[in-house]
Amino acid sequence: MDANSIIPILPRVKDTIAKSAALAVEDVIINGDTTATHQDSDVTDSKDHRKAWKGLRKLVVSTAFNDLGTFDKDTVRGLLVDMGKYGLIPSEIAWLAGITSYNKLRGLTELLTVDKYGPQAMILTGEVGRLYGSPVIVSEKIRENLNATGVYDGVTTDNTLLFAVNKRAWILGNDGGWKLTVDFDNDVDQYILNVRFRKDFICIYPATDTCVAIGYNVAV
Repeated sequence: MDANSIIPILPRVKDTIAKSAALAVEDVIINGDTTATHQDSDVTDSKDHRKAWKGLRKLVVSTAFNDLGTFDKDTVRGLLVDMGKYGLIPSEIAWLAGITSYNKLRGLTELLTVDKYGPQAMILTGEVGRLYGSPVIVSEKIRENLNATGVYDGVTTDNTLLFAVNKRAWILGNDGGWKLTVDFDNDVDQYILNVRFRKDFICIYPATDTCVAIGYNVAV
């Protein structure tokens, strides 16, 4: 393909591999679980990247894991309430939403119109820039096929999640950065591309602290 293509293929493949690695890190930050039986029943391969470390879903304290079956400004704000002191300062918080959660936020009447939200109203901008003073980040790695309790069981697959995260509470350890290597195997006339990285993800505060709050039972 590289020899016959009208465009250079190798740089495009390298770029794709790098993006895939970055998405894998994002995935495990959200969905990681190192226990023998992963919280999601479809994660069974011991080499699955979602077994690299415990992510936000696994590390949430039970008192900050809330039912958002009723999705409105009060239940969403309840995530901040449950975070206690970690939910007080808007500049230290980020909201993580999947596609469904984000669109539900866009539908909140408190954000929709100019008279309630000013020049940043949804009716004008088409996006939710901030919620309760904190940025809203959309991630494709927030699963949209969970059951009502917030895990994948392969049976009930019509729910998703919404996260409120204290950004200062979490550290992504990085030893040596990304290593992307390109080798050529003369025996088979092929390029071999590998990406390697050594990382870890931890909360700097005690495991009992509510540094993240998660709303579950968000209907898809």
